[in-house]
Amino acid sequence: MKKAGNEFPPGDLNPEADIALQFLHSDIYAMVIYEELEVPIEYLSNLAVENALNIASDIVVVMKEYRIVNGEKVICMRMDGTMQGMKISYMTYFFSGDDGSLQFHVFTGQKLVEKHIEEIEKLLNGLMVNLD
Repeated sequence: MKKAGNEFPPGDLNPEADIALQFLHSDIYAMVIYEELEVPIEYLSNLAVENALNIASDIVVVMKEYRIVNGEKVICMRMDGTMQGMKISYMTYFFSGDDGSLQFHVFTGQKLVEKHIEEIEKLLNGLMVNLD
């Protein structure tokens, strides 16, 4: 595993990820999954839950809401579950448009979410979508 703050090869965290990152000072990770296929965000978020259940059978949606981020409508969703014995929380923005669909996942341990919520929100809210 590379030192914190570096970009990881996507397969290190998730083979479906286009980009995977770990941040310098904490156990906060992020990954982006982009697909050219336009999938309505409601379905995209539901598919994410279905896929997560294959990895963490106890996954639960803790929060799901629409937000406007940098002028774009997204779904923000938090999922909690146990993956390989670790209690994990995923905060995700889902976006879909004519040029494709994007999932922006930020994840950490469940006990660390509240400690790092400002950093997580700042990272998610920095999402700029330009799929051209």
